[in-house]
Amino acid sequence: PVLLTNGWRDWRSGKSSDLNFDARAIAQFRLPSTVLISPSIPSVKIAYRGKALKITWDEPLRDSTTYNFQFLDAIKDLTEGNIQKGFQYTFTTGKYLDSLRFSGQITASDFELPQPLKVNLVYADQMLDSTYLKSISHFSTYADANGHFNINYLPKARFFVYAFHDQNNNKKWDANFETI
Repeated sequence: PVLLTNGWRDWRSGKSSDLNFDARAIAQFRLPSTVLISPSIPSVKIAYRGKALKITWDEPLRDSTTYNFQFLDAIKDLTEGNIQKGFQYTFTTGKYLDSLRFSGQITASDFELPQPLKVNLVYADQMLDSTYLKSISHFSTYADANGHFNINYLPKARFFVYAFHDQNNNKKWDANFETI
């Protein structure tokens, strides 16, 4: 499916958006495993009907912030069964989109990288010793099978980066059973 229009509105006061596609789509949403939202919007809900997706949220969005929805493998053409990989939907509550990008590769010399491997960015001034256990990351993505990752639409800021095997998709490192 190809995005035709979006229900753009004043993002600072609006609490929803509609995405209209050219083909009937099946949407498979298991937040956050099939849709990553950066920075996080805790109350987001996504529904689909026919050729449209409706995204809603309860709380006001942050001012002058760029939001990015990575739909991973969540959208599939109903007729042909083609998965639309890499689809991203981005908007800003400010005057411009943040345009910085952070990319890299995670390697492990003594073991194979677990999949899927979640890569997280936390604002440096908000990173504490307990962030791994308590904090939900500000920006996140998944690394590919070779450990490569990209996080787009970042503001100019200093970040702390960490990656872990997020087996239960809660965006937090569970020390008892997840590899960091």
